This record gives sequence, C-alpha cells and structure tokens, in this order.
Amino acid sequence: MRQSEGLGMMQKDNRTIAFVCTGNTCRSPMAEAIFNDMAEKNGVCVRAESFGIATSTGLPVSENSVIACKEIGIDLSGKA
Repeated sequence: MRQSEGLGMMQKDNRTIAFVCTGNTCRSPMAEAIFNDMAEKNGVCVRAESFGIATSTGLPVSENSVIACKEIGIDLSGKA
C-alpha cells in the first residue's frame, strides 16, 4: 500500500514477488510470510506469494515451518 498524494488514503500497489520451491510446504511459504512481515513493518509497497512446482492443492505448510516461523513471531498455521 502507498499513500496517495494529498489524499491521505491508501492505494493498492500491484507489485508482487514470487517465492517458488518444490512442494510449497516449507521454504517458499516461510519466505512469503517473512517477506510480507518485513515489508509491512518497513512500509515497503510489495507483497509476496509462494508457489510450488510439484505440489498438490491444499497441502498444509509443514509443522516444522510453522514452528520455526512461530519462534520469530510469524503465524503460518493457517496457510495451505
């Protein structure tokens, strides 16, 4: 999001970064969550999404990824 000139309103910015790994259950979901958390905290107008090149729809993020992110204050528990 960025602030519009003189309006004090937020606009949607369409820039997106794609993080890609094999199954989209470990590395790329963690990268997405960490990047989005850091971008939000630092006012960066870019969002990330994660993808897998050999995955099945609806697989949950791995338990170890959820635990690792929780240790740094990021919630991955609802990501599928």
